[in-house]
Amino acid sequence: MKDSDSNQNEPIQDLLASKQKEKPGDEFFENFSDQVLTRLEEPAPKPTLWERLSENVDPFRAAAALFAATVLAIHLVVMLLGVRLANGACGARITVSHMVIASNANVGGSGTAIAMASALGWTPLVAPAAMCGALGYASATAVGLGLEALLLRGS
Repeated sequence: MKDSDSNQNEPIQDLLASKQKEKPGDEFFENFSDQVLTRLEEPAPKPTLWERLSENVDPFRAAAALFAATVLAIHLVVMLLGVRLANGACGARITVSHMVIASNANVGGSGTAIAMASALGWTPLVAPAAMCGALGYASATAVGLGLEALLLRGS
């Protein structure tokens, strides 16, 4: 057993012996302490914003957040265009508060739309918020069931 251990340690012993023979020249130590102190006194470079973000951000979560932001941006554009077309072409008088409550009912459902209308003091919009959210639930349920039947029939 001891022979195998000594055979494994021979390369390490040889390396240590060769390192003991290496000696730096006298010029190495002339400014050595000054160089060490200078390096210790230098502040560490500040990481860039990208470096700080890349250390703390999970790529999958970043992609999911980017997707959600894209969906909400498209929703905003469609809502704004819809209000503009309705007000211009049909002569409707849709206000910003109407659009915000309708958008909230579309995205968050009737519960969040009712809470928002109440919190902002838009009490005349509480009932329409509930109705818009309930109609959204009903239509989305019908579309979801139809899509399920279509997909299951194909498989």
